[in-house]
Amino acid sequence: MDAAIIGRIALETAIPEASVSAVVTLLKTGFTGPFIVRYRKEATAGMDETKVRAIQDRMAHYRGVLDQRSSLTKTLSEQGRLTEELRTQIESSFSRAELADLEHQFRSRKKTRAMEAIEKGLQPLAEYFWNQELDAWSAEEHIDVFVDPSKGILNREQALEGVVDILAEYVAENFEHRKKLREMLWSEGLLASSVVPAKAGQKTKYAMYYDRREPVTTIPSHRVLAIRRGCKEGVLISSIEGDNAKAIEYLASAHIRDRESLFTPVIEAAVRESYNRILRPMIESEVRSQLKERADREAIRIFQENLANLLLSPPAGPIVAMGVDWGKGNECSVAVIDETGRFLEGARVRFTPGSGTSPAPPTAPRAESLAGPIGAVLGDAPALDKLEISSGRDEVPCPPAADAGADTETAVPDAAVPEPAPPEATASEAVSPEAAAPEATAPEAVAPEATAPEAVAPEATAPEAAAPEATAPEAAAPEATAPEAAAPEATAPEAAAPEATAPEAAAPEATAPEAAAPEAAAPEAAAPEAAAPEAAAPEAAAPEAAAPEAVAPAGDAGTVLRDLIARHKVRAVAFGTGTGARELENLLRQIVTETGSNDIMIASVNDAGIAIYASSRIAREELPDSGASLRCAMSLARRLQDPLAELVKIDPKLIGVGQYQHDVDQKELHRGLIQTVQYCVNSVGVNPNTARESLLRYVSGLNDKLARKIVGFRNSQDFFRSREGLKTAIGLDDASYRQAAGFLRIPDGDHPLDRTAIHPEAYPVVEKMAAAQGGEVRELLENREKVTSLKLDDFVTDEIGLPTLDDIREELLHPGRDPRKAFRVPKFRSDVRQMSDLEPGMTLEGTVTNVTNFGAFVDIGVRQDGLVHLSQMSNRFIRDPREAVKVGDIVQVKVLSVEMETQRIGLSMKALLGGGRRRQKPQRRVRKTPPTPREAQNGGGTGPDARNASRPDRPGAGRSREASGRRRGPRKPEGSRKPENTPAPDRNEDPASDGPAPTLQEKIAILQSKFRGIH
Repeated sequence: MDAAIIGRIALETAIPEASVSAVVTLLKTGFTGPFIVRYRKEATAGMDETKVRAIQDRMAHYRGVLDQRSSLTKTLSEQGRLTEELRTQIESSFSRAELADLEHQFRSRKKTRAMEAIEKGLQPLAEYFWNQELDAWSAEEHIDVFVDPSKGILNREQALEGVVDILAEYVAENFEHRKKLREMLWSEGLLASSVVPAKAGQKTKYAMYYDRREPVTTIPSHRVLAIRRGCKEGVLISSIEGDNAKAIEYLASAHIRDRESLFTPVIEAAVRESYNRILRPMIESEVRSQLKERADREAIRIFQENLANLLLSPPAGPIVAMGVDWGKGNECSVAVIDETGRFLEGARVRFTPGSGTSPAPPTAPRAESLAGPIGAVLGDAPALDKLEISSGRDEVPCPPAADAGADTETAVPDAAVPEPAPPEATASEAVSPEAAAPEATAPEAVAPEATAPEAVAPEATAPEAAAPEATAPEAAAPEATAPEAAAPEATAPEAAAPEATAPEAAAPEATAPEAAAPEAAAPEAAAPEAAAPEAAAPEAAAPEAAAPEAVAPAGDAGTVLRDLIARHKVRAVAFGTGTGARELENLLRQIVTETGSNDIMIASVNDAGIAIYASSRIAREELPDSGASLRCAMSLARRLQDPLAELVKIDPKLIGVGQYQHDVDQKELHRGLIQTVQYCVNSVGVNPNTARESLLRYVSGLNDKLARKIVGFRNSQDFFRSREGLKTAIGLDDASYRQAAGFLRIPDGDHPLDRTAIHPEAYPVVEKMAAAQGGEVRELLENREKVTSLKLDDFVTDEIGLPTLDDIREELLHPGRDPRKAFRVPKFRSDVRQMSDLEPGMTLEGTVTNVTNFGAFVDIGVRQDGLVHLSQMSNRFIRDPREAVKVGDIVQVKVLSVEMETQRIGLSMKALLGGGRRRQKPQRRVRKTPPTPREAQNGGGTGPDARNASRPDRPGAGRSREASGRRRGPRKPEGSRKPENTPAPDRNEDPASDGPAPTLQEKIAILQSKFRGIH
C-alpha cells in the first residue's frame, strides 16, 4: 500500500505512522497478526493485539477501495472516457462513496426524461438557460423556436418541462455538490422509523420503533440493525430525514448567478426537480449504506470480543471427566474421557421415577409449565434413585440446542406478547422438533425457510428489560432465552442429522424441552447457507440413529455411574446449561455423594453450538459408531477440560454470542471471527502431541493440510520430541516454521525451552544468559533468583531488543504459563430452580453468557437468562457494558423484576456495589484583597457589607446585617467562640437567615455585592 493509505490508517487508528508502516510491511511479507504481536515488538514499538487487528481491518477496507479504483479505471478505459484528469481524480479518492459517485456518472443508464428531451431537440434551449447569458432575443422568442408539434412539443410549457428535465440532470451530475449534500445529510440527518399502516395498533417486538427519530451520527448500531430488520419483516418503514430546504437553497445558490434575472425561475425549478427526484434518493441510499457499514463494524466488534472471552474461558485442566447430556424424555447419554480428551467409555441411561411419580403427558403445552415434561419427571429428586441401561438402537439425538448461530438481542421492554401465529405462519416462529408441541413435529417444521425473527434491543432507559417475550405455547419454549426461540441452522433438511428429524421428534418424549438455549441467545433458524459447512456434508444423512453404541452392562442405576466413576477415577462431571440442568445437577450430586468421593467436581458447561458439533463431520470422525447424544456428552466433558480446544471445532458464526449476526456483512463477519480465533489459539499455545486438526489449523503459519500432516505423523509413527524435529518430520518450510514454532509447545521435549513461548530464534540469547550465570538453560527455568539478577541490556542484539527480552524473562520465570484465568464454578442457590422461585430482592450468583451494547445476559440457573441493563451494571458512569463484565465472568446480581408472562428477568449488579462516593466539585474561594483608601474610610471592610455601606443609595444599604438577613447563624455562647487569632474556615454556602425575609430588591442587591467581591 502506498504512503497515502498508510497515513490515513495512522490517522484513523491513532497509531504512529512509523508503526503502521512496519505492521503493513510485515503483513505484506506474509507474517500473521499473532506472530507480529508476540515476536516482532521491536519493529512495531510493542504494539498490542488490538492495534494490530485495527490495522488489519483498515487494510482490508482499503484493499476494497483499491479494487474499486482498479475496476472503475478499467471500465472507463474500455469505454474510451478515461482522461488524465479523471485518472487523477480516481487515484486521489479514498472513499467508496466517492468512487461510486464517479461510477454512477459514467455508467450506462436506462432512458431518462432528460434523454427524451434531448431527443426532441431541446438541449440548445437548455444550454441557453444553463449559461444564463442574455442576448438580443427574449426568452419567449428562444422558447418559441423549439415548439414543434411534430416532436411532441405543443406549447412553451412543454418545452420548459423538457428544459427543466435536462437541467435537473446537469445539477445532479456535479460531483462536488453531491459530496457536500451527502456530508450535510450525514451530519444533520435523522433516521426515522414508523409502523406500516397494516400493523398500526398491534404490539410487536418493534413497538419502540413505531415512531422514532434519532440523529444519524449518534444512533447505536443495534438500533440501526433492528430498524433494518423490522423493515425487512414488513413491520416498519424507515427514511433518512434531512433539511430539504437548506439543501435546495445550497444548490440554488451554487447555480443561480442573479436572483433577479429571468432565468432564475427555470433554474430554481430544475434545482428542486433534481434534488427531489434524483439527488435525495441517491444520497439517502448512500447514507444508509454508510450507516449500515458502521453498524456492521460495531456488531462484528462486539461479536469478536464476546467470542474471544468465551474461547478463553478458564479450563479445568487435564483431568478424567464425565459428560452427561439429556436426550429425549428422561434419558441421558454419558461419556467418559481421559486426561487428553480421548473417549474411554459411553453409556445411555434412563432415570426411572419411583412410585407416585410419572412423566408429564407428551401433549402438554409448553407454556403451561415452566419446567416442562422433564421438569415433571425430575421434579421429585429423592424418588429418582434408579438408572437403567436402554438399548443402543433407540439412540437419542442431543438437543438441537437453540445455540446454533444465535443472535442475542433482547425484546422490547414494553412490547406485549405477540399473537399466536397461524399454522401456516411457522416460518417466522419455528422451533426445533423436540421443543415443539406435537402439532409442530411435522416434517415441514424444519423447512429451510423457517427463519425465526430476532428481537430488538431495548431502550437504553429500561433497566428492567430482560428476557424476550414469550410466544404462543405451541410456537416457542419458555426456556428459550432469546427472542428468537427457533430451530438452529442444523435443522434444515440438507443439514440435519436423521436423529433430529420429524419421525423421532414425533415420539412422546419429543415434547421435552431439551432444545432450550442456556444463554441469553437462542439461535434463529437461519437460511440453509448459514449452517456450518460440515453440517451440510452428505454424510450427515447417514442413519446414525441405528448405529450401534458402546454401552455399559445393564445393572442398577446408581451402580452404573458409580462404576464408571470408580473404574476410570473420574475427577469431574460436566452437564449442559439447558433444560433440566438444575435437576440433573442434584441427581448427580446424590450419586457422587454415594460414591464416598467428596473431591469430584460437578460443573455446568456452556453448551453453545453443541448440536452443530454433534452433526458435523469432525464429530462423526471422532465417534463414528455413536449417536449425536453421546457426541454431545463427550463434547461437554471436553469443554470442561479445555473450552478453546473444543469450541474451535464449530464455525464461530454458529456459537451465537453476538447481536444481529445474520444482518451484518457475512463475509466481513467470517473474516473477523476467524481472525479472533487465531489470536486466541496462539495466545494460549498448542501441544502438537495432543492437539487435534481443528485446533492446529489455527496456529500461525499452519493450515488444514499441515495440521493433517502433524496428526498423521503422530498417529502413525511417534510423538514429537522437539520443535526442530517437528519441522523435519512433516517438511515445514522455513517461513511456516518461523511463524509456528513459538506457538507450538512440547511440555516434555528434549529441549527445555520447547515448552515455553520463547521462539527458537531466541535460543542463543537464552544460552548466553545461562552461561553468564555459570549453568545450563534448564537451571534458569523457574529460578527467580538467577533470572532477576540478569541485566537485560547485556543481551540486546540487532534483532532482539528489550521488549523481547522482557518477554523471555517472564517465560523463564513462568514457563508455559496459561494466560487464562483459574477455573471456578458458579454457586447456584439450591432453592431457586425456575422462574417461579425468583422474587425481587434476591441475591444470586451467575455466569455472564452474552454482552451487548445495552447490557449483559446472566445465567442464574433458572433456564432463562436475566438482563443486567447498562444502567444497572455499575455505580459509576460507563458507556460500554464491556467496561464492567465480559462473557464467562461469574458475577453477583440482585433480582429487580420477574415477569412470568413475557419471560423477563431484570437483574442489577449496581444494587450490590453500594452507593459509592460522589465526586465533589471544587469550590471557588473568594480572594481577599487589601482595602482601598475609600474602603478604609468606611471602616476598612472589604466584604460585601462594606461595599453596601459605601453605597447609601442602594436598597437596604442602611440595614444592619441582622435586619438584612445577612447574619451567618445564631450566636454561639461565649465559651464556644474560637480565639481571635484562629482563621475562620471559608464558607461556600449561603448564610442562614434568622431575620425578616428580604425583599426581591434586597436579594438582588445581595447577589450583586457577592459577585463584586469576586475578583
